[in-house]
Amino acid sequence: MKIKINKDTKIFVSVSKLPGNTGSLLHNYGYKMFNIDAIYFPIKCNSEKELKNILKIKKFRGISVSSPFKSKVIKFLSSTDKTVKFTQSVNTILRKKNNLRGFDTDYYALKKILSKINLSKKDSICLFGNGSMGMSIFKYLKKKKINKVYLSSRNKKKYKGWELNINNQIIDWSKRNKIKSKLLINSTKIGMPSIYPNIPISEKSIKNFKIFFDLPINNVSKLKILCRKYNKKYISGIEMSLYQGTRQFEIYTGKKLALNKIKNFLNYIN
Repeated sequence: MKIKINKDTKIFVSVSKLPGNTGSLLHNYGYKMFNIDAIYFPIKCNSEKELKNILKIKKFRGISVSSPFKSKVIKFLSSTDKTVKFTQSVNTILRKKNNLRGFDTDYYALKKILSKINLSKKDSICLFGNGSMGMSIFKYLKKKKINKVYLSSRNKKKYKGWELNINNQIIDWSKRNKIKSKLLINSTKIGMPSIYPNIPISEKSIKNFKIFFDLPINNVSKLKILCRKYNKKYISGIEMSLYQGTRQFEIYTGKKLALNKIKNFLNYIN
C-alpha cells in the first residue's frame, strides 16, 4: 500500500520497548478502507523521559501505549475516561487541540474475550503476571466475583497494592505447574518470540487447565501447538490485539472497523 504524506496527513503512533506490526497493519488498513488521510507507525521508546517527549509532539493525533508505560503515562494526561479510573491503565491517547485524553481499550478487549468463555462464579482461574495488564485482568475477575483466583509471577513484590481477598491466593512461581483451574491467563512476556519463546508452564501441566488465554503475540506459539496436541482451547493474544485495536480505531477516527474484515486481511486463524 502506497501512502503519500502531506501537511494535512493525520499521524498516529504506538510507543513500546518492543514495537510490533499488528497495530500498524490494522490501522493503516482501516485508513485505506475509509479513505482517511492518515498514517500509523510504531516508535521504539525506552524510557519515561522519551515517552514524555513523544507526547509533546503536536502532530501526533493519537498515541498507543504499551507496557511498561500504561500506568506511568496517566500523570501526563489532561483527562481520562471512566474505565481508566477503574483500571489505572492507559493504552490509547487522543489529542484534541492541546488536551490529551486517555482510554483503556485493553479492558474493552478483555471483557469481549472473557465474556465468550462463559465463566461461572464457581470457576477457579490462574493468572500469570502482575504488570498493568495483569492488574486489569485481576480487577475484572474480582468484579465478576470469581470463586478462586490463583496469582503467580516471578516478582511477588509487585502484588503490593493489589486489593486481595480470601478468594485470591499467591503461588510461588516455582510451584505454578501444580496449579489446577478451568482457565489459565498468561499476561507475562513468556511466549514472545523475540524475548521468551518458551511456554509459561511445563508440557505435563497442560492437562491441569481446560482453556488457555495467552496474551503474548506469537504466530508460531509453542503453547498453541501443545494446546492443539492435547485438545485444549487456546485464545491468542492476537485476538486481544484485534479487539483493542478496532476500538482504538473508533476512538481515533469515529469509524467502526468490521472485525471479520480485519481477521481476513491479517489472515488470522485462532
